This record gives sequence, C-alpha cells and structure tokens, in this order.
Amino acid sequence: MIECPETNKLKFESCLNIRGLFMKYFSLIGMLLLIFFRDAFAGQDRIIARVNDDVITLSELEERMKPIINKYEKSYEEEEFLQNLAKAEDYWINQLIENKLILQEAQRKNITATKEEIDERYEKIKQDFDSELQFKIFLESQGMNIDQLKKTISENIMIGKATAHIRERARFKISPVDITKYYNEHGDKFREDPLVRASHILIRFTGNEENDYKKAKDILSRIKNGEDFAALARQYSDDPHAQQGGDLGFFSRGQHIKEIDKAAFSLPVGQISDIIKSKLGYHIILVKQKKKERVRPLSEVQEEIQNVILKDKASKLWDEWIQGLKKKSYIEIYNKS
Repeated sequence: MIECPETNKLKFESCLNIRGLFMKYFSLIGMLLLIFFRDAFAGQDRIIARVNDDVITLSELEERMKPIINKYEKSYEEEEFLQNLAKAEDYWINQLIENKLILQEAQRKNITATKEEIDERYEKIKQDFDSELQFKIFLESQGMNIDQLKKTISENIMIGKATAHIRERARFKISPVDITKYYNEHGDKFREDPLVRASHILIRFTGNEENDYKKAKDILSRIKNGEDFAALARQYSDDPHAQQGGDLGFFSRGQHIKEIDKAAFSLPVGQISDIIKSKLGYHIILVKQKKKERVRPLSEVQEEIQNVILKDKASKLWDEWIQGLKKKSYIEIYNKS
C-alpha cells in the first residue's frame, strides 16, 4: 500500500490521486485474471456449459475471447471495457451453444467435412497472407494454432452444410411480387443524384499570386489553342489526380469544393471553364460527361433486391430453426464465476 504523508497538502493530494490510479489499475487486472485465468493453477479445464451430451469448456470460450480482449483493450477504458467484455462473453457462450447444436444435427445426418475440403479452405486462408510469418502472427493474434484452425475450418464446413437448407428455403419463398413490393416501398434507395465527370487542373498558390495567375492563364490559352488537356494536367497540375490527366471521374454535388461543383454542374459537356479562384489556388475545369438524376429501373436492381429479401427471410428462418433445436435439447449454463 502506498502511504501518503499529511505534512504537505499539495503532496498529500497528489499522492492520493496516484494511489487511486494504482488501485483502479490493479482492480482491473485482478478482475481480468479472475475471469479468464482463474483455473490455470488448478491444471484442468472447466466446464462452463452442457449441450445434450457435449460440453463447452472455459478454454473454448477463452480461445474466442482472446482477440476480442486485445481489441477492447485498445478501444475502451476500465468500466466500459469490463461491461463490453461481459457482453462479448455472453454472446460467445450463446454462439458456442448454437454451434454445438448445429454440429450435433450434422452428425445426426452423417454430414462431414472431407480432408480435401478442409485443405482447400486452409490454403485459401494462407493465400491472404504475404508470408508464413504473417500467417503465424495472425494465428497467434487469434489465440490458435494450425490444428485448432483446421478444426474450426472443419466445423464451419459442417455447419455450412447443415444449414444450407435454410438459404434454399428462403430463396424458394421469394416471389416476383415480393421483389416488386420491396421496390415500390423503397424507391428512395434506388434514386441516383445527377452526376458529372470532369477533368481538373489546379495551380496552387505559391506566395506569388500574380505569377500563379499568369501560369494558369498560359495553360488555359494553350488548351484553347488545341493542346491536350490531359497532357497539360499531367505536366502542370498540383492536384492529386494529375497523373490521371486531371480526371476526377463521376461525382455528385458536395464531393468537391463549391467552386469546382458550381463550374462542373453549370457548364455544358465539352466546355472548358475560365480560370476559377478558390482558397487552394487557380482551377481550370473541363466537363466530359453528365448523368441526369434518375431512379434505377426494377430490371437493373432486381438481383440486388432479391439478395436483401433473401438475407431477411434466411435470418428469420434461421432463428426459427435454431430455437427449435434449443427447445428439444438439454442446455445448461454453469456459473462462470
């Protein structure tokens, strides 16, 4: 315990503050140790839930929680950290229970994951990393080794096969009437603002505004005399799009500064602006294409709508199915403390 001398009021208050910080820190560390490592000295894994004939152990939960703890340590402080950690722990216990139920259903239906399927998915995961070292670092950050990863891959394949019927049922339930109804009720989602495609040359202020203006005026004159806008943009523009010939692509109102917006949306296609002054410098705009405001037709968004409806129906069917498994199963969650 830190002792605080009372002889000096300023030193006494400072000491109390420091002692308070120490107490909070050690309290936090103590709670974490209690929650996640309390069984380490016992030399055995502890059962935290039972799902029919299967059990869920503390180590299974810790395996899922390790990356979450690492993430939350960087995002939250003290009380908020512990509150979010408790929510994450409850979430993952429920997920582990549901996974056990689905795997039991898969076993009942003789659904398996073949070695070829596991190896193929394992190699795809490895391909996302530039080196073996990066892959190993990733595994460590997730709190698992290669055997654990392959076990997880196997379980995920089995879960995918055991639940494939849900998506198929959801797809079967979608009718053209559903798609048309969604389109009519969510028209704003398919409305597109007017767009313009323009190219841009920027001469930034250098401290000599007169010379900057002369440079912009000379470039504009060369464009009007037939020189290529894109080539001059690559050579002289101070804009980040210079190497693309100044091409800004299609954009809607508000994506660029107001001076560019005003010129781009008011000029006709093919026309070049006069020299435009802004707080950045002098601009020259070439309008290349325009798209009017429109509502995307049903034929264009039909597949997009179908996927939205499919996701919603599949989610509802999933909830019904998983609740049915839970009702006919023996599930007990033991006190985690």
